[in-house]
Amino acid sequence: MKRYKELFSFPQVITLGIAAFPARLAYGMIGLGIFFKAEQSTGSFAIAGFAIGLNSLAGAVTAGIRGSVMDRWGQKWPL
Repeated sequence: MKRYKELFSFPQVITLGIAAFPARLAYGMIGLGIFFKAEQSTGSFAIAGFAIGLNSLAGAVTAGIRGSVMDRWGQKWPL
């Protein structure tokens, strides 16, 4: 916890955290949407959990590719 206290002593870190919060919240809502849609469509919590797992796996597998695209062309091109 001492490291976090040191980190949050910088005002830029607090600003960055506040700015990143809506995007992280929206990204979390994607998983919830997938879960509820899969559960509603199939009636199975197991399949809904499997759908979230597939989404997480796809995000992990493509993270490097997405990062490379952002590094090369910036954020405006993919959007």
